[in-house]
Amino acid sequence: MERIGIKYLGFAVLVVALLNVGLLTQPFISQNWDSEMHLFFASHYLQHWDSGWENKWYGGFSVYVSAPLAHLLIALMGNFVSLEAGYLILQAAALTLFPVSVFVFVREVLDEQSAGIASLLSTGVAGAYVVLYTFGQLPFFLAACFGLLAAAAYVKFLRNGGLTAFFSWTFLAGTAIATHHHSSLVILPLFIATTTLMQWFQGFKLRSLFRVSVAMISFAFVAVLVILPFWWWFLSESLPQNEIYHPSRDAYFRVSSSARMFFWDMYGGVILLIPLVMLGLRYIRLLPLIAMAGFLVILGLGGNTIVPQKLLGSISETLTFERFSFWAAVLIIIPAAFILKNFKGRMRFITMTFIAITMLVGIVRAISFPHQQELLQKPLTSWEEREVVRFLNDHDEYNYLTLGLGEPQMVRISRLTNAWTVDGFYHQARSKQELRDSLIGTIDASEWEGEKSYDVLFSVLQYPAHWQVRYVVSGSAWSEGHLKNSGWEILHPIGSRLGWQQGERHYSNITVWEAPQQHLSEIKPRHVTHHPGRLIERIFLPFLWVHVPLLFLVFSCLFSFILWRIDNG
Repeated sequence: MERIGIKYLGFAVLVVALLNVGLLTQPFISQNWDSEMHLFFASHYLQHWDSGWENKWYGGFSVYVSAPLAHLLIALMGNFVSLEAGYLILQAAALTLFPVSVFVFVREVLDEQSAGIASLLSTGVAGAYVVLYTFGQLPFFLAACFGLLAAAAYVKFLRNGGLTAFFSWTFLAGTAIATHHHSSLVILPLFIATTTLMQWFQGFKLRSLFRVSVAMISFAFVAVLVILPFWWWFLSESLPQNEIYHPSRDAYFRVSSSARMFFWDMYGGVILLIPLVMLGLRYIRLLPLIAMAGFLVILGLGGNTIVPQKLLGSISETLTFERFSFWAAVLIIIPAAFILKNFKGRMRFITMTFIAITMLVGIVRAISFPHQQELLQKPLTSWEEREVVRFLNDHDEYNYLTLGLGEPQMVRISRLTNAWTVDGFYHQARSKQELRDSLIGTIDASEWEGEKSYDVLFSVLQYPAHWQVRYVVSGSAWSEGHLKNSGWEILHPIGSRLGWQQGERHYSNITVWEAPQQHLSEIKPRHVTHHPGRLIERIFLPFLWVHVPLLFLVFSCLFSFILWRIDNG
């Protein structure tokens, strides 16, 4: 019998390659929100593989705050290519894995032909392009792929038992958690519940509930083991703080740009599949999947409904809800694929062609959005960046701050320089009381944060000795005005101590400022800070943090390969 599902999968991988080969050559890393942050963590592991402590942000923080696997893989590649190239390679691998993981999951819960169609539809999920090219959330996307593979292995274990399927589920679930624990710890239990119901509707034997219990126990075990240093940090070092505003928690349909980013571009052409999903309500086996998709659609609406607040309580104030929309879009394509499978001949061709065109339009809209964002500052030119880094390296015995450069550029500079900033871009890691009490993400973005940023900003400018900040790199006239009014002294524009005239080749609006003279004697050269010196924190936790996730990845690949060989004789 012709395996048309496999042919669809092969075509899906080809489509992904064609859609992304050009995008991956564009400088999107420096033009989205989070990619530079992931490169910062990767840079830490490249330079300090066996250390759980990083000094360059916040005066020192624990890297256990962020799941390590994606960062570790980029760092390993950074030994052979640049970190940026490592990031691109990993993203290309994740994009290729995405339709494969959709295929594997749908084949287990439905059938191979539906799986092939679903994998093809997955290439048109516009939310994947928003996640990767606008938000820069590569670890989240990669964890989604591992999560789908883990759910497929869980279904196989539920149906057939066997140690190979069990270990495949266990290691894949752990790999997903080690890649992005925040989302995986929420989504995987939902997949457990949903797929268990689907199997029950298809004649699931009551005695097999033992397998459900075993799988859940193993999930709980790996959820602790694979990121044990994170739980140690959470219980011993995590400090309460005011949550940072995120527009997905608002009624974002009131703002056209937010509605586009968090809804229209997240779903794109997938919205047109909803009528097909409605047809799927006739099939009892699809009901749990459709219910999960609907639940995630509602959660993805964020502050547009009262459901998240009523259901999740105070937790809803810490979540970013666009991730639920992404998962909803992925799940919507599965029952739609099952219905499309039943379309015949010309009807299927016309329907899928129309869907493909609509999805392509959604993708084009999604990838064009970052270039229309006013809040994303344009990156510095290469010579400006070199000059800023050179200055900071020449004065790296003192703390610095950037203002108005834009958060991606601020993070990039902090990665490239040896100097330390009191700012940073992972607010859960902050330890300074003023930052924890503030409602701002970064000091660099004070110009756009408005009045809520003034307490922190003016504290730094007027009491630099309290923050031990001697230099500020300014990228806007707004910040320069506040520096001047606070008594800071301009050293020189970037490029020359004498300054270049506007219009000349090396003219720059980037300026360097020094703290007021009366504070200089109080600002001391930096001193190296370390993680507390207990043996468990110096040796045991760092060893677990970098080796256990990689071991889980290796064993998940091994057992998945064995499982595939068993299935294919």
